[in-house]
Amino acid sequence: AALLVMTLCAAPGSLLSRAMCNGSLRMLGKYSYALYVFHQPVIMAVDGVAFRLLPEADELTMRFVRYAVSIPLCLVVALLSWHLYEKHFLKLKDRFV
Repeated sequence: AALLVMTLCAAPGSLLSRAMCNGSLRMLGKYSYALYVFHQPVIMAVDGVAFRLLPEADELTMRFVRYAVSIPLCLVVALLSWHLYEKHFLKLKDRFV
């Protein structure tokens, strides 16, 4: 909350203002709901496949595989959800008061 207040009060063009207007952060904000909804099922699916493919891997290797595969896969699922589903419903919001 403090970071949000500091960002809102920051001078336009300041380092904090520029950092918070970064395109990557804006993209994550746009797709954040889908990331929230789908991250757990994606992680569970990746874990299930990884445990079958790497049954004797140590914990550090499994964590690396989990994050290296889950993060990009979650982003792909979120992009697909937005473009195939969510944006079509958002077009309808001006029809309802």
